[in-house]
Amino acid sequence: MSEVKNFVDKALLSLKELTILRVNTLVGTIEENAEKTGYDLAPSNLSGMVSEIHLVSGDINTFMSEDFTTPEKTAIREFHQNKEAQAKAIVEANLELVGKIVKTIKGLVAEAGDDDTSTTTPTPATPTDNPGS
Repeated sequence: MSEVKNFVDKALLSLKELTILRVNTLVGTIEENAEKTGYDLAPSNLSGMVSEIHLVSGDINTFMSEDFTTPEKTAIREFHQNKEAQAKAIVEANLELVGKIVKTIKGLVAEAGDDDTSTTTPTPATPTDNPGS
């Protein structure tokens, strides 16, 4: 097996493992971590929203703490929805780019004389809003 084909196979396997995109909007006390390299939210007073976008099935599951359901939190819910839309656009652009890279690599494999380019690029599902989840 050529090194190029081996790389393609490993890259496609990695893509299959990336099936859930999470969008987190969390509010709480911010504390510097012990290593002083970043910040963490203190879990004792944490509230917010988390959306899981299942890239294979297209399902979107959103979880929110009860205090995020109040009218006062409308702006932060809209912020979270905008981040979901941005995440979707980023994933779509990245999948398109990865598809182009894989196509180019497959062309290189074919040019190198390794005719086994039967590995296929996964086709992403179109995400749908699933409010019942």
